[in-house]
Amino acid sequence: MESNFRIVIDENCFLRGKPGTEAAEQADGANPCLPGENDSGIEDEIFSGWAVRVFPETEENGWIRIETHYGYSGYVAVTQLSPISRLELIRRQDRTRFFRIGVPVADLLDRPKVQGLPLERLLKNAIVERIFGEENKAGTKGGVTLGTVDAQSESVMDVEETTAQSESSVNAESANVKSERLTNSENTDGWCLIRTAAGRVGDVHENYLRERKDDDAYFLWLEGDASAHGTDGLEAMDPEGIASKNLSAKEVAEDTGNEAGADFFREHFLSNIPEEVSFRANLVKSARAYLGVQYRWGGKSSLGLDCSGLVFMSYLENGVLIYRDAKIVEGYPVKEIPRKQLKPGDLIFFPGHVAMYLGEDRYIHSTAYKATPYVTINSLNPADEDYRDDLAHGITACGSVFAGYTDAGMTKKRTPGTDGVNCDALKENTGIVEAYWENLRRRLDALPGNVSVVYKNLSDGETFSYCPEEPHIAASVIKMFLMAAVFQGFKDGDFAPEDRIVVRREDCVPSCGVLTYLQEEPAVCIRDLVELMIIVSDNTAANVLFDLVGEERLAHFLRETLGLEKTVFARKMFDSGRAAQGIENYVTAADAAWFLEAVYRGELISPEASAEMYQILTHQRLNGKIPFYLHTFPDAPVIAHKTGEDDGTTHDVAVIESRDSYEERQNENKQCKNAWRKSTRRLEDEKTSKEDVFVLCFLGNETDVPNYERLMEETARDLYMKQMV
Repeated sequence: MESNFRIVIDENCFLRGKPGTEAAEQADGANPCLPGENDSGIEDEIFSGWAVRVFPETEENGWIRIETHYGYSGYVAVTQLSPISRLELIRRQDRTRFFRIGVPVADLLDRPKVQGLPLERLLKNAIVERIFGEENKAGTKGGVTLGTVDAQSESVMDVEETTAQSESSVNAESANVKSERLTNSENTDGWCLIRTAAGRVGDVHENYLRERKDDDAYFLWLEGDASAHGTDGLEAMDPEGIASKNLSAKEVAEDTGNEAGADFFREHFLSNIPEEVSFRANLVKSARAYLGVQYRWGGKSSLGLDCSGLVFMSYLENGVLIYRDAKIVEGYPVKEIPRKQLKPGDLIFFPGHVAMYLGEDRYIHSTAYKATPYVTINSLNPADEDYRDDLAHGITACGSVFAGYTDAGMTKKRTPGTDGVNCDALKENTGIVEAYWENLRRRLDALPGNVSVVYKNLSDGETFSYCPEEPHIAASVIKMFLMAAVFQGFKDGDFAPEDRIVVRREDCVPSCGVLTYLQEEPAVCIRDLVELMIIVSDNTAANVLFDLVGEERLAHFLRETLGLEKTVFARKMFDSGRAAQGIENYVTAADAAWFLEAVYRGELISPEASAEMYQILTHQRLNGKIPFYLHTFPDAPVIAHKTGEDDGTTHDVAVIESRDSYEERQNENKQCKNAWRKSTRRLEDEKTSKEDVFVLCFLGNETDVPNYERLMEETARDLYMKQMV
């Protein structure tokens, strides 16, 4: 029995509100929505490799109505689709083989060289299959090879048994092909072999590929796979029997009054709620990546997108499917919140328009406004040059995926706070605390240059942020990310902590550290180089480790392993040649805070690696900023931190932990191999007096260094005293 699933084989296709009046043959090989052809209105845009569900009885004049994996529907030309089976749909959920294109446009080439002949153009977020061998390359050019499972081969009675057999076969095939690929030296050095949905096989840079974080669980749910949404059965999810009706989620409202397809998308989100701080930061990164892209009605690509296309794709790239239009729809993850509760990544709705909030009264949106008909940033503050009065006075609603959900047994408290502040877990008078944050904001506003602050209480979730996504010249703060890359190398077996490297005189650079002042050329073990790089900020040690890891591997580690797009390690310390070219290392306060929290929680690389990196950070000898007052306290807290300085630049990023909390975790670490992870989790759960820990990050470029450092010292003291009350 033929399935109702298809896959998009064109570069992209536009969903239309009704079948086109022209014959589909006229649209074959061309965009069926060019001006003059489209008299029915563009609804949406989907990309090569995306799966859809078709309604066969709607086929008319070469057009057919389809539904997307996020519940949106419209008509496309039949020639833009190719059938796939349910088993092939399941196979395409394998994130070790199927990836999305992560750059605006990628050429599929006929060889692993920049001089290769382009075979096909792939737009950002197209889905492709990575091949780990050469066995399928020959004979596929121009053909359609969509997988190992024939669309006509499965029977309803044997589907589950066939599924298990197929998955086993695919896993075996993957292992064999990968082994062959690893012995093939032709496609190395950053290139990889892929197969597109159209069946073409060729080469792209592996840096063009990103992990696909969304999925086709909605389709599997419609097929009766209860595991697709994280519940125990379909009946609870589908009281109206939507899955058995020929309706898209968008049209369910007409049948049941519920536009969310029996709440599938909300329930699916609740079963996979992301960590909030990093998720918000990544949302903003995704949206900013589209800055300058033209406005295109119904578009969602790097060639043009509309307002809801921008916010939808930003969420999709981070694994959450929200409603495609500029409104809040019951049953999807976004719920309405008061405007004063807006945080970065939340949505602001206007009549027929939607934008993403960035913090500090700023928002990003794709607009058809005649002065800026592209993705741009505007402000809600009348004092700013990019203020738009028409939008500032036209807000109809604000929404967040983190609004208080209680129907899944999970509540996220959302009590009022100023922009960039979450005071919902406070034990004391909230008004007093809000006044403190407002005063801090005023002090930051008064400083010259660029300053950023992130505070997060890891015990109760209280947060404050000021320009958290602003990239800063990193100075020595970047060294803690290099430390993590070295520990990743330890884990991968690329080198060992005890391996020694001779530090030559020509390797030595000025300023911080001790190696440059030694008379001999010592052979220093890698682990000691890491220690020197962090605790005395040794620039020579950092450069030696930079060479050890390698520039390309370090960039891949930051971008792909850690998922950091704004934190960049592009040159060595004191590399005047690259500095003269404007090449700098960058970091954001949000990335630094995420990194430190992951290290504290034992979630970076491994629990053991995190524990050791945390210990190194606690050995810091440059303690004149955040620790200034804290070291004078009885039972002074343990501070794991890294500083950075240059002309007009001063940074300090830290985890500040009460002595009791630290010592308790150390005692447990002696008793249990995995105590680091267990103790941090237990501290979160038990809410004892020994759980006091928070992250505090300050970054500043071109600022008033003495006054900013004084603010660091006083803020760290105040927050620690407040937490210990």
